[in-house]
Order: sequence, then C-alpha cells, then structure tokens
Amino acid sequence: MFGEYGYMEEGKLGKPYNFKLLKRLLPYCSPYKKTITAALLLTILITLFDLAVPYLSKIAIDRYILSSWYRVNMEVLTGVEADRLLKRYGYLLDKSPDGSMSFVSNQALKKMDPGDIHVYKSRGAIGPERLYRAGPDVPRMNGLENGRGTACRMADGSVLVPYQMIEGLPDEKIMQIRAGDIRGVALIGTLFFFFLILTFGLNYLEFYLLEFTGQHIMQDIRLRLFRRMQSRAISFFVRNPIGRLVTRVTNDIENLNEMFKSVVVTLFKDFFLVTGILAVLLCLNWRLALLSFALLPFIFGLTFLFSTMAREAFRELRATVARINAFLQERLTGMRVIQLFAREKFQMDTFGRINHENYLAGIK
Repeated sequence: MFGEYGYMEEGKLGKPYNFKLLKRLLPYCSPYKKTITAALLLTILITLFDLAVPYLSKIAIDRYILSSWYRVNMEVLTGVEADRLLKRYGYLLDKSPDGSMSFVSNQALKKMDPGDIHVYKSRGAIGPERLYRAGPDVPRMNGLENGRGTACRMADGSVLVPYQMIEGLPDEKIMQIRAGDIRGVALIGTLFFFFLILTFGLNYLEFYLLEFTGQHIMQDIRLRLFRRMQSRAISFFVRNPIGRLVTRVTNDIENLNEMFKSVVVTLFKDFFLVTGILAVLLCLNWRLALLSFALLPFIFGLTFLFSTMAREAFRELRATVARINAFLQERLTGMRVIQLFAREKFQMDTFGRINHENYLAGIK
C-alpha cells in the first residue's frame, strides 16, 4: 500500500482550462463538428432573443406606457437660434395643421444633444408641460377642457392633450383615450411571452446537442485513455496508486466534459451577448455608453483576480479528490493487513485529515 508518497504529480497541475488543452481536444471534436456548429448557431440565436427581451421592455415603456410630447415655442428664440434648431432638429418636430405650433416627443428628445436640450428648456423653447398624443380613432375630445390646458389637433387627426386634462376622468374614458397604448402593450407582452417560450425551447435544444456531443467525445477520450493504461508496464501501476488512475478516467474526464459544455460554449455566448449589449448601448446613447466603458478595466481586473483564485482552488480540489480516491482504494484493498496490525485508528486519523483538506478546498 502507498503511504503519503506518490502524490507529487498533483502539485504540478497547470491551468484547469487553457488553449493547449483545447487544441489537444480538437481531434476528438472533428467527428461532431456539424453538431457543434449547430449548437453555436443556436447560441447566437439565444443571445439575440436575450437581447430582444429587454429592448421590448424599453419600447413598451417609452412608446406606450410613458409616451409624452412637449410644446416647442420658437418665439422665445432669436432668429439665428430658431434657424439653428430647425436645421439640426427640424426633422424631429411635428407641426400643427396651420404650422403655428411645433411639438417634440420624449423619444425624439433622446436624439438631441443634452446641452441643447438644457438650453432650450431653460429658455422656455421646450415647454415643461407633458402632453399625451391620442390617435385619430379616439372618440371626440369635446368636454375635456377644464381650464387647465388646451387640446391641439394635429395634421394626421391625432390630438395632443395635456396629461392634467386626463386626470380625474372616468376609467372608461381613459381606456378609450389610451386604447392604442393598451393594444401596443398587449402586442409587446405577446412578443415578450413568445420570445421567452422560444428561448426556452432553443436552450433545451442547445443543451441536448451539447450533452450528446460532450458524452460522445468523453466516451472516445475515456476509451483511448483506458487503452493507453492497459499498454503500460507493471512498474507504472506500482508507482501510481490505483485510486489516482481511476480519478483520471472518471473525474478528470468529466471535468473535460464540463469544460466543453460550460466553459467553451459559455465563452462564445458571453462574447456575443457582451458585443450585442455594447452595440445596443452605443445606438441608444453613445455618450453614456462610453462613460460606462470606463468601468471595463476594473471589471477585467476583478475577473482576472477571481479566475486566478478560482484556478488555485480548483487545482487544490482536484488534488484532494485524487488523494481521497487513492487512499480509499489502497486501504480497502489492504484492509486485512490494516486489521492484522491494528492500524485502524491511524488510518482513520489519516483519512480524516485528507477529508478535511478536501472540505477546506471545496469551500474556497
């Protein structure tokens, strides 16, 4: 039986996942490249749907739930300032049928320079009163004026109404006025639910393909490893505890399977997801996006620190698991010798120490 020797190999473990290891796994992946390609394509689709779900929420909030318009008063601006506003942002303005009044939506304001918005609001060019735009199919707005605001009909037949004019109306009237918003939210909710169901189905299919491919690849590796062990000389089995060899064929192969299913695929998925998020941020507001990018160095630094700590913990955990397997195999095989020399207490203390080391490695 082996004592406390024979485990120096466990202290020389390299990185749990590295590119050299992936390169050595490529020949085993070649027979299943079509399945792997299909899984990666599913990963891209899942990422797109994951990005679409929060974007649908944004559309529902900005376009239907909190939709608002603001009156634009050109008279408070000088001729040069008014010409500049029309030249830069005229395409964002909606005018009344006679052209005497202009309005801008909250979505259009997001396309304007924040500095210009601040100047226009401070000068009174963009009014503070929030307006709601009711569609042309909304029942007549007669009787809504209550002395607190004035409704304005637009060229397309829609009506801009101050929110304060809608306050206090019966629920039935509000439902009639905001019927278009309710339909829009219902449509967004339907798409939201559809995307969730579709994402669930694609995730299941992706998991099945990865599990199918991973199990076949690990089966090939396990067979080749066992075949290689059978070709070793007897001295090889004398130098190496059987428990450690069993760990190589079982636990370590399963770790490779986990690396294939989780690490590699998650790496691709996270790459596409982060790329999509960055693209959406730049499209929505490039200034805030660049400001948020300032945190990326800190995130990368913390990620590198965590990966280093996790690597050491993973290495130590693998070593202690191999020691436990080797210890149990050798002691159970030689239990008659242990009992013959009354070494049960010593072996129990030794196993307790190794088991405690495994516990400490596992909770890191």
